[in-house]
Amino acid sequence: MPKKRAQLRKGEKMVTEYQNRNSRNKKKLWGAIAIGIICIVIVILFLSGIGSALFRNDSGTPAGSSVAAQAAVQTAQTPQASSQVSRVNPGVTINASDIPYVVPTPVPVPGSGVYVRVGYLGQYTGSYTANGVSYEVKNSGFHIYTIDQPTGTIMATFEKADDGVKHNLTAEIWENGGMLAQNLTYDPFGTVSVSANV
Repeated sequence: MPKKRAQLRKGEKMVTEYQNRNSRNKKKLWGAIAIGIICIVIVILFLSGIGSALFRNDSGTPAGSSVAAQAAVQTAQTPQASSQVSRVNPGVTINASDIPYVVPTPVPVPGSGVYVRVGYLGQYTGSYTANGVSYEVKNSGFHIYTIDQPTGTIMATFEKADDGVKHNLTAEIWENGGMLAQNLTYDPFGTVSVSANV
């Protein structure tokens, strides 16, 4: 009889250990599920744009960013005109997926000269024609292109390289600080054309 009691106690002890272990595993499982749900909610908020606003300070830079990172974001948001006035560089390709989600600040147009300004948060392609010469463009963001010694009609046509409808693609022609022509589209793979006599 004592031997049976010892075996019974041993069996009860094994059942109790199994139940305790099973209970701990259930707690771990529920904890993992809760963490997974929280992660999914955070991803959804960031993809919708709501979450990124929660983690930015007033300057638009991520909270807790280093001074160098804040300066880089500030530079990206408010580019200097001198660094953005350039000729087309066909060797440079920027993918829209490489661009952080920020509301872009249009590049300021200098007060003298003739320029084509184009802007879109995603990638765009197109061309502009001045003095009978066409220049191909493949870029993203806001850029201005200098027209040297312009005469006659300036024409520009640009197309979105994606099906985005949240942001517009804008094309403008400027002369001596004044806008001569502007057109924009929100359409997926939308095209804009502008022309002006200078």
